[in-house]
Amino acid sequence: MLLRIATAVFMVALTAVARATPEADTVVEATALNPEIIAAVRQARAAASAAREAGQAARANEAQVLAAAERGRAAARKARALEGPGRLRLAFPQGERYEGEVLDGKRHGLGVLEFRDGSRYEGQWRADQSTGAGVYFLPDGRQYQGDFVANKAEGLGVFHLAYRHRYLGEFRKDVAAGLGMYSLPDGQVYLGQFSGDEAQGVGVYVMAGGERYEGETWANQRNGYGIHTWPNGDRYEGMLKDGTMDGPGARFLAGGAVQQGLWRGNKLVKALAPAL
Repeated sequence: MLLRIATAVFMVALTAVARATPEADTVVEATALNPEIIAAVRQARAAASAAREAGQAARANEAQVLAAAERGRAAARKARALEGPGRLRLAFPQGERYEGEVLDGKRHGLGVLEFRDGSRYEGQWRADQSTGAGVYFLPDGRQYQGDFVANKAEGLGVFHLAYRHRYLGEFRKDVAAGLGMYSLPDGQVYLGQFSGDEAQGVGVYVMAGGERYEGETWANQRNGYGIHTWPNGDRYEGMLKDGTMDGPGARFLAGGAVQQGLWRGNKLVKALAPAL
């Protein structure tokens, strides 16, 4: 239940935005792109289109995910409130303590399991495993609410992390995988594909100040082909690496000029002339 999205890493992914300043000798008025850059721009636009679709699908899942989280909270409340002869207390050699319903000597129904490290599960059980709806509390304040299968987060749920960060989406075997949304309290958000607890695949980053990225992601960063836009109307289309313009691409300036060529770390290191 340890979502591996590192807060610091994800913050960098959202804020390490390409801010290259155009240089006079590399800005060219162009009516057509260099052939090498045309291929990169086409890939960037295809990736951006797929990212928008993934982002829209993740947003469309939001109501279902929130409903799953509410089912988890409701099951947790019922488990805590359980009274009467159906509530049994069990202690385990590892120091775990269980209070709740039991069937044929196994935890089954509603119950609360407390672990030695201070973490706690409240919710539904089936055949001695947390399965159904519930809430998992970690000692550091993080909390998962949603679906469980065989003692793991599986299905839909909401994971509340440190600093009021939140992941809302699909889980597979205890990790964020599938479609989801990762949001920060200042309004920054990533919507799209996740794999292995990381933003990975294609998706949309909406950043503070109005900047936006649509395209490929890897290891919580903008890696691959995509489109980055700025509030002033500038737009970069091409390859990125670790959140910076890196590889073949073109930056279209709001005034109509374009920088095109090979980029390294947000710098245009080799300008390419437009097609004649």
